[in-house]
Amino acid sequence: MFCVVHVAAALGEAEIAREAYRLLEPFADLPVVPATAIVCFGSTELLLGIAATTFGESALATGHLERAVTTNIRLGNLPMTAYARATLAHLVGGDRGRELFDVAIRDAKAIGMDERAALWTRARDGLAGRIVIRKENVWWVVSHHGKEIRVEDLVGMRYLARLVADPGVEIAALELVGGEDSGNQPVLDPVARAAYLTRIRDLRAQLDDDPTPRLEAELEALLSHLERETGMGGRGRNFAGPAERARTAVRKAIRRAIDAIAATEQPTADALRDAVTTGYRCSYRPG
Repeated sequence: MFCVVHVAAALGEAEIAREAYRLLEPFADLPVVPATAIVCFGSTELLLGIAATTFGESALATGHLERAVTTNIRLGNLPMTAYARATLAHLVGGDRGRELFDVAIRDAKAIGMDERAALWTRARDGLAGRIVIRKENVWWVVSHHGKEIRVEDLVGMRYLARLVADPGVEIAALELVGGEDSGNQPVLDPVARAAYLTRIRDLRAQLDDDPTPRLEAELEALLSHLERETGMGGRGRNFAGPAERARTAVRKAIRRAIDAIAATEQPTADALRDAVTTGYRCSYRPG
């Protein structure tokens, strides 16, 4: 049942959580202990609180989680006390949530729960308005203002996680995709371009003396070809090199990732759109 409740919460399965709650409620005042009694998973109140959160009864969940904290203290179960506090912190948010996280993080570090302490530190930072993105199994978890959403393993989520981890730092799009810049390859090399210009000058000089249709047609063809191969301000056009391909790929991937976030949590997606800049160099600059 301990696993059922946690899996239901992870997948957002409200009906399964509600059924688990119904089955567990008669045992609310008991600890969760396997048959061999070699380990204790703390108060059943914790599972009831997680289940209630999953099927959307926040007030009910808060009462269960508060009792889970006090019961686990009475049981002397330090790991599950820290876990219950952090779970309650997720639910209540705000200043109280940050205070609960502070205690849970301190206690977790004291008993060697370093990975949990790091996880709760990121969640606490998320309560303060900072967007935090972390990988959890096959999902990306996005924390913002006390809420957590899960997003599928999109390439753009990896790019966003890298940018969000270093606010204000510019990172080359080529570095994000793990590429190597070999420079852009010009469509028209300088020697060929110079030859075209020389021939155009020669044709114009000949046309001054002998304006024949053949010379005019050749000049028009050369001018059209040169115009097609020339960029803004007369600069030669380039084939898309690695840096340009990376710029385009990163922009599209990040846009798809933010759209995926928007499907669940529009305010977080809006905050990312406002703060993330893409181009040859990308950055995350929260307001």
